[in-house]
Amino acid sequence: MLDVIGNYEGGVRQKTLTEELRINPSSVSELVSKLESDGYVKRTVDPSDKRATLITLT
Repeated sequence: MLDVIGNYEGGVRQKTLTEELRINPSSVSELVSKLESDGYVKRTVDPSDKRATLITLT
């Protein structure tokens, strides 16, 4: 997952991670939450769509 996130310079949406990794959206959400709590990634509001979040490496 970190490798896929790293491929997106400005951040990646969770939906894109789900599609690229071909895993259940709830599993992606759980993994992103774990990575965020461990300090590997951060979530920010997507400036082009305030309803979405972007996931980036820290």
